Amino acid sequence: NITDSAKLRHQLDLIAQDIVNYQCAVILQVPRTADYPWLATLVSKRVKKLDPGFDLKLERQLIRRVPAQIVLIPSKPE
Repeated sequence: NITDSAKLRHQLDLIAQDIVNYQCAVILQVPRTADYPWLATLVSKRVKKLDPGFDLKLERQLIRRVPAQIVLIPSKPE
């Protein structure tokens, strides 16, 4: 469905903006190991497009009972 795809892209763009703006570490919680690579790629490409020098820290958590989720952890102010 094109509208679902467009919504997903828009959501990922907003998430990438938050990752860069708030200097977030990212946890990708996925129900299957196979779900991680595509989600990591989608997030990574959007972050690199916004800030090519951003040091993206991705972590994978396998949680079978939940749909794929992206958890953002803002860096603490120093």
